[in-house]
Amino acid sequence: MIPLPYYTAVFNHTLLAIVLLTVGALAFLREESLPQGVFKTSFWALLLAVIFYMGLRPISGIYFGDMGTYARDFERARFALGTLELNRSDSLFLLFLELSAAFLSVDTWFLLCAALYVGLMAWAVHRVHGPQAYLALLVMVASYSFWGYGVNGIRNGLATSLVLLGMAYRDRKAIMFVLFGLALGTHASVALPVSIFLLGFVIRSPWFYLIGYALAIPLSLIMGGWWESWFASLGLFGDARFSSYLLDTTEARLFSATGFRWDFVLYSLSPILFAAWQLFRRRLEDPFYTQLVNTYVGCNAFWVLVIRASYSNRFAYLSWFLMPWVFIYPLLADKVLPGRYRLIGVFLLTYYLFTYFMVVKS
Repeated sequence: MIPLPYYTAVFNHTLLAIVLLTVGALAFLREESLPQGVFKTSFWALLLAVIFYMGLRPISGIYFGDMGTYARDFERARFALGTLELNRSDSLFLLFLELSAAFLSVDTWFLLCAALYVGLMAWAVHRVHGPQAYLALLVMVASYSFWGYGVNGIRNGLATSLVLLGMAYRDRKAIMFVLFGLALGTHASVALPVSIFLLGFVIRSPWFYLIGYALAIPLSLIMGGWWESWFASLGLFGDARFSSYLLDTTEARLFSATGFRWDFVLYSLSPILFAAWQLFRRRLEDPFYTQLVNTYVGCNAFWVLVIRASYSNRFAYLSWFLMPWVFIYPLLADKVLPGRYRLIGVFLLTYYLFTYFMVVKS
């Protein structure tokens, strides 16, 4: 029904309308008059709408990047089960693909992937925020990286959604470790946010991570591309693709700019400054939020070190997928913040307008 050239644009225009309606409701209704049933209904409506729109998109490697490659792997598995090489770094995802190929069509499989990507994310925010989960989910859907990792970097998107759900089960360690294990088996790169999140149980002070981040910027500026070579030589995650993403320059022409991207650094710094305000100025005492912020800062510091890599956007996403939660969590958690729903509305509009502007610009 929707031509491929306009498929992503229709999503973003529709999402803009949803954001404007939500902001209007938050601006003109008093907090005590907001019916919680509306939030619940909106949560499920947004969840299902995004899953079906994303999951039922036409198969295209031109408009949806790696979707074409995933479709070819699926068809290969469908007609020759057991022939896909189960790499140590993503064996669980390939097993999921092969099992799906035995019972599902490729279109149904992409719908299932979208359901998992968005559904696990929604489960995470619902467990943490309860009745206010709609606002948290809308912020995540409105994020700059959301659409891309649902239709292009599918495996990475699934893994990070599992990480989000694992973080939401911070208070139930057995479930948390199982979810983290599933995430690692889906995409080994999430070992970075998982490791830093677990480190947060031992080193809780945000200053430790903030100082590390502050050191990462001059170290990256001074030592140039040494960090990319060093991390590649370590063979982290047991995945040759990790090293290739750090060192490969054959696709550098596809990027509008490479090198030290001050614009991306400033974009990544905004949630850090916001979190610092919450933790040190407003003195928000919330162990989960502190650990979430520490994970974002640590992951983003790693990206700053390897920012010159042509595929550094893949490493940026290992922190950027946490950005919407870093922003929205304290606004939902602080029940005594005056006019907080109006403040959430202002933030939501500003946050999505950035995404909308970047999409229209590209």
